[in-house]
Amino acid sequence: VIFTGDGTKHFLTASGAQSGFSLSGITVTGYLDGVRDGGGSGHTFSGNVFNGNDRGVVLFGGSSGISVTGNCFIGNATAQGLDNDGGTNVWSGNYFDDLASPGSYAISGSGGSVDSSPQSYDNSAAGPATVEVLNQIDVDFNWTVPACDAADPHPLAGYQFTVTWDPSKLSYVGGSAGYDEGYLGTTGDGALYTPISVDQLAGTMTFAAANFTAPGSGDGRLAFASFEGVGTGVSSITISSDYRDPNNNPLVVSSSPLSVTVTDTQAPSITSLTPNNPVGDDTYSDGSTAGPGPFVELWVDVQAADNFDLKRIMYRLDSGTAMNLVTGLSGMSDGTADTVYI
Repeated sequence: VIFTGDGTKHFLTASGAQSGFSLSGITVTGYLDGVRDGGGSGHTFSGNVFNGNDRGVVLFGGSSGISVTGNCFIGNATAQGLDNDGGTNVWSGNYFDDLASPGSYAISGSGGSVDSSPQSYDNSAAGPATVEVLNQIDVDFNWTVPACDAADPHPLAGYQFTVTWDPSKLSYVGGSAGYDEGYLGTTGDGALYTPISVDQLAGTMTFAAANFTAPGSGDGRLAFASFEGVGTGVSSITISSDYRDPNNNPLVVSSSPLSVTVTDTQAPSITSLTPNNPVGDDTYSDGSTAGPGPFVELWVDVQAADNFDLKRIMYRLDSGTAMNLVTGLSGMSDGTADTVYI
């Protein structure tokens, strides 16, 4: 429901004698004050759009316990919100189109109220939280508009963002990155897409695109890429960026990192366990020439392999409790047989 004023009246005025009423799901535009409370208590204003008024929501001294959450404040000339008694009033999760930076928004007035979790546009990586080493994951780079305003007052006309990751844990899969032309459209729609720049060693990738003729609105996927796990541990996939509206004004955008854990759950295997076939009496040695003879070597050749980072081979004889190291290894597998003398 949209309520439109002529700029000479307040849409809703409450007094100290009123308490506990709710206002939600409406759009208020063209009024002096969208909501004007003169000392009420326990009210809830949630999920509304205050657009193009002189002031959006005004809480004078004496107001208490009032909740202002999940609203959109757009283009209200003198103040998006005003609170002169912020002790018990709560402002949270609102969208303010004049937000200077992600993190918090100071409400006008003497009450010192702050919305500590304002909504903003967001571009974040989305994908699996874990990947087995030597396997791949697909990651999307998604654009999300404030949830309270499906109309999206500031369409996205251009962007440049750089993706970073830890190259010791993840490796970009060559040729997998691309733009989702469903958001800004194709080149025939006026969109311009620059070649994707990838620095595999540094772990960075940059996307840039624009369409000032037909900008994109609402939520959507901007781009995508695939990564392979190359080292166990945790890597964050993060985004740093610049975004523009159709007037080439910068948009305030938040971004949450995607934390990816690279695991190695595949157990190594014994690929060869070959004993020799000695003859002679029961006198054995380690192959030296000292001591009484005859000398007969009894030995076992051992080979092992793993899909990733095989570190050592150990053995135990006659169900003994001690495990003995055959050799330290490096690389993906042990290609040379190791001999155990008994």
